[in-house]
Amino acid sequence: MSQNTVAEIMAEHGLQGRKPPRRRRSLTRPGKRKAAPDLVRRKFDAIAPDVLWWGDMTEIDTGEGTLYLASVHDAFSRRALGYAMGERHDAGQRRSAQRQRYGRPSLTAPTQHAKERTST
Repeated sequence: MSQNTVAEIMAEHGLQGRKPPRRRRSLTRPGKRKAAPDLVRRKFDAIAPDVLWWGDMTEIDTGEGTLYLASVHDAFSRRALGYAMGERHDAGQRRSAQRQRYGRPSLTAPTQHAKERTST
């Protein structure tokens, strides 16, 4: 069956094909902002817990709109230490995720915190 035949049958029944999603520009465009310094030189091997943390911001498309997830991880144990979610991609989420981690008993701030700057 040809593509035009399918289109004609769908039109007779008042149906339309689903349009492909519009491509968005990434959140971080080269040249727009200065990249954060690479304090760990891309070496994510930690010798003990709480020596090196890394953070990530992830964009999640939902039926109600876009949701942003900020998370903080320990490089030694690979555990998620804190997270925050919100409707906007901003530094407040990152700070909330870090505060969640600092609030745990007997834990201190890391000696290094890697920041990743990627696009989705």
